[in-house]
Amino acid sequence: MAFPSSKSERVEIKEIEVEIQQRWKNEEVFNSEHGDYNEKNSEIFLGQFPFAYFTGFEQSFPKLFGQFPFPPMLDHLHIGHAKALSKVEFSAAYYRMRGYNVLLPFVFHRIGTPLDFVSDQVKKEIQQSSGRLLKSTGEGNQNFSDRIQKWMVDFGGHCQKLRDLGISDSEITKFTNAMVMWACFSPKAVEVLYKFGYSCDFRRSFIAIQKSKYFYSFIRWQMKKLIGMGKIVEEESYKFYSINNQPLVDSYRICSMYDKSSADDFKIYLMDDQTMKGRDERFQVQEYTVVKMEVVPQSTSSKTFWNPSTSGKKVFLAATTLSPATLYGLTNVWVIPDEKYGAYTFGSDLIILRYGAACNLVCNSVQEKPGFVGSMSGRDLVGILLKSPFTPEIRALPKLATSTCSIQEDKITGIWTSAYVDDVDDYVAWRDLELEREKHSKYGVDIDDEWVSLVAKPVIKIPNHEQLAVARVCEKYQIESQQDLRNIYKAKRLILHNQLLHGVMAVGDYSGMKFKDVEELTVGNLKRRGYAMTYVVPDVNKVSTWDGDYFVTHEKRKYIKYEKEKWKILVEDCSSKMRLYSEIRPKHEFGNKLTHGFDYQFELLKEMPSFGGLPRIPYDENYILQSLLDSTCYMYYCTISHLLGGMNNDSSTCKVMIEQMTDEVWDYIFYSGQRPTSFVPAFDEMKKEFQYWYGLGDQGVSAKDLMTSHLTLCIHSFSEIMPKDPLQHHRWDEFFVHQSYKMGKSKEKSSMLLHSAIEQYSADALRLCLAKGGEFRCDQVKTSMHLLNEKIKLMHKVARGIDFRKDMSSTFAEKVFAYHIEDAIHKADEAYKEGNFKEAAQEAFYNLWSEWESYYHSVGGSLKKMFNDLVWRFIDVHARIVAPICPHYAEYVWQSILNQPGFGVKAGWPEVSEFDPSMEHVSHYLKTFLKKLNIKSSAGRKLVIYFKERFSELETACLAKLRPTYRSKGYFPTLNELNDSEISLETYNLCKGFLEKKKDFVALKCGAKEGAYWELPFGEIRFHNEYVDYIKQRLRLEFVDLVPVSAVRVAGEYDALFQQLNQQYPYPGSPTYHLVRTV
Repeated sequence: MAFPSSKSERVEIKEIEVEIQQRWKNEEVFNSEHGDYNEKNSEIFLGQFPFAYFTGFEQSFPKLFGQFPFPPMLDHLHIGHAKALSKVEFSAAYYRMRGYNVLLPFVFHRIGTPLDFVSDQVKKEIQQSSGRLLKSTGEGNQNFSDRIQKWMVDFGGHCQKLRDLGISDSEITKFTNAMVMWACFSPKAVEVLYKFGYSCDFRRSFIAIQKSKYFYSFIRWQMKKLIGMGKIVEEESYKFYSINNQPLVDSYRICSMYDKSSADDFKIYLMDDQTMKGRDERFQVQEYTVVKMEVVPQSTSSKTFWNPSTSGKKVFLAATTLSPATLYGLTNVWVIPDEKYGAYTFGSDLIILRYGAACNLVCNSVQEKPGFVGSMSGRDLVGILLKSPFTPEIRALPKLATSTCSIQEDKITGIWTSAYVDDVDDYVAWRDLELEREKHSKYGVDIDDEWVSLVAKPVIKIPNHEQLAVARVCEKYQIESQQDLRNIYKAKRLILHNQLLHGVMAVGDYSGMKFKDVEELTVGNLKRRGYAMTYVVPDVNKVSTWDGDYFVTHEKRKYIKYEKEKWKILVEDCSSKMRLYSEIRPKHEFGNKLTHGFDYQFELLKEMPSFGGLPRIPYDENYILQSLLDSTCYMYYCTISHLLGGMNNDSSTCKVMIEQMTDEVWDYIFYSGQRPTSFVPAFDEMKKEFQYWYGLGDQGVSAKDLMTSHLTLCIHSFSEIMPKDPLQHHRWDEFFVHQSYKMGKSKEKSSMLLHSAIEQYSADALRLCLAKGGEFRCDQVKTSMHLLNEKIKLMHKVARGIDFRKDMSSTFAEKVFAYHIEDAIHKADEAYKEGNFKEAAQEAFYNLWSEWESYYHSVGGSLKKMFNDLVWRFIDVHARIVAPICPHYAEYVWQSILNQPGFGVKAGWPEVSEFDPSMEHVSHYLKTFLKKLNIKSSAGRKLVIYFKERFSELETACLAKLRPTYRSKGYFPTLNELNDSEISLETYNLCKGFLEKKKDFVALKCGAKEGAYWELPFGEIRFHNEYVDYIKQRLRLEFVDLVPVSAVRVAGEYDALFQQLNQQYPYPGSPTYHLVRTV
């Protein structure tokens, strides 16, 4: 492989990567086959990880099955995807180097709403563009597609986003079909993964789509197993829809409980036990009662289209209430003057409510499609006379402040009931309406005194608690206006608590009954008389990805019931065996938090809503089960997908027809069931593949926001459906930061496409940056690219035939370099095993090259003075241990620099050779000493180094007394600790002066972890003699003198420094220095 030398740095390394990727692809380096099989049962635990129990076979060598949750293909892959999948990729590449049989598949998602959403948006934008163009040009269909393409550039939106991705305008017009979009992005994803160096067996890739016949058959088999176990039930429950804010719509979009428009709205608090309690990111509902308030014809202008006399219909305001029992004391209804209202025909009635709320009313209660008549402002409704079911005459009054009401005004019909004697919100609003007369003109009406001087009687009495009347409580808390939110909240909490606990109805049909018992009776009464309807809304404000509000319907559906006790026990047992960790937190801490998080989700989980395109109930195609069912056991299908066509949806590579894949066959493959009657040899091959690779993924990676969806459901399905008892360790990926922004497509400048990053910086530079942590900065990736390129050039220079020194010397420099080479093998090995890829990158690349630089300078800055065997040992070790992170770089070094046969990514992990462990202390001593000097300007100076190789007799005696404490605690005791210890006064006085003067100067700084040394494990004089030239070169000194402390009193020229020497007295392992001017 020739090294390009005349082009830019970016092109050089990129050309290397392209050539290596093609060679890997041609030789099918990453394709994985199952191992040997026999009937002997065995349990295999490998390395530090309990990877899996294996049943029914025995391996000739260990295996690793990695998995990554597949993304929906509505866009190109971005660096957020790369960051997550890189973790399982690094681990898989490492274990491949360790000799494991590694399977790493990649699957493409087509299920659910995201693709349909983008497709619908493109269709909408094209329709809008076509309407505008036809209207503006009047040219009919002449050159219509050209005008659409031109308009899309100006219009922006999803069309422009797709155009920015490099999709041609003619292709964008085809994206109104979601299948075309998937067909566009899936091949591009495969292409960019090849460029990234992802060591995937792409034969096993497939598309989770209904047209993928074999996979769909597998999912239906899985569903039938759940049906047979009684896990799928049918009940009436709430379902969420998203409808764009239109007066009327013909179709409704069913939505996921996790479907939100902004990535930043989605927060899962995993790290704090307090925030975990009681938190549910899924939708809950709030149920209201809508009561029809009939409009009195005489109170409205005869010219209005919604006047009963004009329209010929009965006209009602749809008023919302949370407490139907208070209708017996109704004083008025509130309307919002600035709100937009609409009039809709429901049968023979005309109902007025907030513009757009009719959609939710249709979903909740009304079966027929309403007709939109017209719209009006809230000002038009102020002052009209109404008849309620229990009150013959009330008024619609303006709500002067809309931020204080406990009812969600933006969710309801825009009209709500008021019984000011029994409700704090209503009382304060009524009082403000009385007192703030000057604001009435704002709404264009004159409010009569009679309207606000109504004296009402309380509906709810609290016996023996007359002081809890609403007016008295508001006076107690000194509530002055509707803006006094804190005190209003306190008053409401007090009143509501006592009403529910002690309240008794004072008027109406249920007088004398407990207030809490009357609510349902009142609603039933109103519904029988045709005055009430149920109105249900999501309890929080969320906007769907469909750019519309959420609406709720109550209908029959089928779902998986998760809370059954037996299943819960299986799930908790499975999750307790999983190993969960993150690179930025200690494993024990992070694992405990996530285990707690899973336990909370298992308690919380009851069922998932049905949405998306797959799968449908086998015996009733009208019902769609939860779409996440397809992504809960897909990893098992990966073990056999290459035999069933992989990405080819229509045909199987093993010549098995889709009709042959019956439930009996699936049972045989995954359950070791009876041999099917229509048996073909390919079934045995599939069975062997599954049993070999079987496990919930030996190594997994995921984002933490999937905990409440994919991962929780995956554990549920796995624990019940599949055979027992494989284990998994799972990596939890943190939020990714790009250019100081949290990664997310909803934020500008916070995402970067993967193929763009590779094109700009090369794959290995990107991988090296991803290994280093959770922040992606362009300048860091660019620096990594330059480093990789420089090191390749250096090693290429080495390969051209430098005449290195052939004889091995016994200098500290060479021993230290040899030690660091072997130590890097051990440290990188531990880092990879622990999943700490930041540390692995540090040891395998940065630290190792730093030691090369130190060795290079210690021999005078000449390559020819470096020992030949050490140089080639360094290159060989470096290429192997950095291969999991920078495979193209390592492959080039392996093939072109070392001229080794085979592939570097399968070269095997290097064995640790013999080395002198004391060189760790030498290396640490040198680095500490150079850091201690920290000389800013040494020109024209001489460095005098004072050192002491042994402690005095007194110091040795003190160390002997203090050594036990040092061994148990790792440091010398303080004077206070020494005073509190049980030692004699003689020992205390002996050690006191020693500790006050020396403190922790101890040889611990040289790595003495087992106790304080009486003397260093190496000769300090010899060390300085060998490194004197290196120190002179590093610090740009003219002279360096080495002076033992014992020689200071004898050498006359240093007598003047004696006083200063006492201030910085040297001890073994801690020399001191002095700069002397020479000019």
